[in-house]
Amino acid sequence: MAEDTELGYRLAQAGAVFIPDAEARAWHVGPSTVMLREREVHRHNWSYLGDLIPDLRWLRAHPRRHWLVPYVRAAVTATTYEETRATVDSALAGTLTDAAVTLVGPWGKLTGERRSNLDDPMLDLRLLHNLYAHEPRVEFAEDVPASAAPAPFLVTLPAGWVLGADTLARLVKHADRDLLGLVCVALAEGSGGVVAARLERTAAFARAALFQGQADDLVDELFGSEWVSGAEYGVVPAGEAEPLSGEPAKWRALAGQRLAEIKELKAEVERLSAEVERLSETPGEQQPRGPLNSIMRHLRSAG
Repeated sequence: MAEDTELGYRLAQAGAVFIPDAEARAWHVGPSTVMLREREVHRHNWSYLGDLIPDLRWLRAHPRRHWLVPYVRAAVTATTYEETRATVDSALAGTLTDAAVTLVGPWGKLTGERRSNLDDPMLDLRLLHNLYAHEPRVEFAEDVPASAAPAPFLVTLPAGWVLGADTLARLVKHADRDLLGLVCVALAEGSGGVVAARLERTAAFARAALFQGQADDLVDELFGSEWVSGAEYGVVPAGEAEPLSGEPAKWRALAGQRLAEIKELKAEVERLSAEVERLSETPGEQQPRGPLNSIMRHLRSAG
């Protein structure tokens, strides 16, 4: 009932390497349940696998559901109330709806003794706790999590920087294009060096932890890593960000994504059309027939 699939997913997030063994043999005693009752098995398993395996994106089609395991966990270290709120809210408001946030700070110092509400030395921290105490996608931690497992991605964000509506979705897509283990997002250059956000692939850093050496260097060697511009991915300082406008912003971002996809598809149609023409003009080669012609006609009409 998919327990093997879920176990394999968790092993992958723990850094496992799967090596097919051509000589391995296995026997199943009698027909499997899937062989006998496939539709019923799917009906049963798909009711809960979406909660446990974020990579099964097609099981998470609902636009507003809360899921047990997030696809991306963002870690934000609390600073001022306004800056931190701007960053956390932007992470929760994006088109990638199954994102969650770990808000990092000395929360244990927020005790319940009598105090002056407005002159509390921990006022900003207390306001942040008040704001997100009942938000199910925000959890409080004393330290940045060492791993986002079982979530497949961890993003660390400096407070005071605001994500665009599709920033997380685009960063994940960029990382998945070449299965990169780390994407560093350059935000600004200050006296202490480059201010950056980081997208870490959980499986990559878990595998690197099995070896001796600097984690980033090992991840770069094992999976690859890249630097990108924050401005290119819509990350801006809080003071320059547009106010969150809810669903319209998400739809605008989705429209932008779809336009980019259409552009890529049109380029592919043009490439395939040129290939068909080349083959049709090459002496001794037959013009593609049957399914390929049908596909090309469909692509041309769609383009």
